[in-house]
Amino acid sequence: MIFLEAVEAARGVTEGFAFDLAATCSRWRTISLHSPRIWTSVQCTLDKVDDEASERHWAAYLQTFLDRACQLPLDVYLDYNGGNCPLHIDLLTTIRALFRRSRTFEFATSHAFDDDEVVGFLSEEAPHLTRLSVNRGDRLDDGFVDDEIFELTLALCAPRLVTFDFYGFALHFATDQRSPSVEKAKLYLAGGQPSDIPALITNFPRLVELDLTVDTDLSLSTFVLVQHLRHLRLFMLAGSFDMGVVQSLRLPTLQTAHISISESDSFAQNVLGAFIASCLATVEVLRLDFDLVPGAAW
Repeated sequence: MIFLEAVEAARGVTEGFAFDLAATCSRWRTISLHSPRIWTSVQCTLDKVDDEASERHWAAYLQTFLDRACQLPLDVYLDYNGGNCPLHIDLLTTIRALFRRSRTFEFATSHAFDDDEVVGFLSEEAPHLTRLSVNRGDRLDDGFVDDEIFELTLALCAPRLVTFDFYGFALHFATDQRSPSVEKAKLYLAGGQPSDIPALITNFPRLVELDLTVDTDLSLSTFVLVQHLRHLRLFMLAGSFDMGVVQSLRLPTLQTAHISISESDSFAQNVLGAFIASCLATVEVLRLDFDLVPGAAW
């Protein structure tokens, strides 16, 4: 019991903990090799990935967790810090295998993607997955990234997914896929298409909490009802939506809202008033953040 509590204390803190334990002495090596639970926490910073030999090294390292954890679900954190070299089949295949076995999966990188192969694992079936976090690039103070945004169409197959955190991509949703168990989502929309918001709600029909950064003009051509949403955090440019969006969007169960508007001196007062009256009518706690300059007329 003491040993298992030590494992839980180390989870999320020490990279390579299982290997350190196995290297302590022959007795602890035997214990670690016969304790699959120790190998279910996978934390790895993938650096110096600059050729196929280094990729094979990292693939073998990650494969060890898959083998020694037996069939237990995994908690995975991967920080890909390997520069801009394209990844090859060995490492990509292993990352896909980790994703299929994951209970929680976090993937962070500053890699400048020119294709979607690095995040190709997202198309895999993940029957145990409850939390997914993918972060490409660094978030700026104003909420937006400063480099070219890579567009990605998402089609998840994760029936138990509850928490979805996605940043650094112009994200679009496949119309033939749903994640009905998702309750919390944090994501960034750029290069928007008219179907993005309806597709988001269709993909996550039971969404309770939404943190949304919008770096594009929203366009709603259909009525959108977000039936279960209770908590909303929205960061947007003043020109992101107009009266058409206000009239098409309904949030009947919303309780708390935090709305941040950049370039708000160009935001039409009638649109803001209609947005508050129509979309935020049920809100009990409201926070509005504007970047108004001194002397702005409102």
